[in-house]
Amino acid sequence: MGVTWAQLLLLLLPVLAGAVIGIFPTLLLERMRIASALRTRWDQDLQRSCAEFAACTRRIIDLAEEPADNEDALEAEHRMLQVHMAEVRILGGFDVQAAARRIVASTHGLRMTASTKPEDAAQHRSRTLESLFAFYRAVRHQLRIPDADKLAPMNPGTAI
Repeated sequence: MGVTWAQLLLLLLPVLAGAVIGIFPTLLLERMRIASALRTRWDQDLQRSCAEFAACTRRIIDLAEEPADNEDALEAEHRMLQVHMAEVRILGGFDVQAAARRIVASTHGLRMTASTKPEDAAQHRSRTLESLFAFYRAVRHQLRIPDADKLAPMNPGTAI
């Protein structure tokens, strides 16, 4: 009893159809998994870099508020802020980069006026804090955090 080509084809056709149909969802899921892994990897680096940038900004604000002469410390922190800015430029989207750039500019003004013009320093401090909160929001949007615009105030009883 011999098997004809037609019988062999009818026998193998469902197997081949199942393999072809099954490979597309597998390839699609694998592509989605790889994209998610890459996105998560970059998100972790962005979060770390932005956290360091924000912490450096807070140190500059705190140093500028101290009554002692901290010009050297302020200058060193501002240099570190610019190093962190380079990392943010590599990892952050346009809105994150623009917010970070505003922080660098306002902290520069704060650094320049901290010891010489306290009334101008207060204005630069306020501008720096506003820029910092805009930076937080931009980073939270890029990291796809729910309610990214909702931030608790720095101090209870104040709103920014």
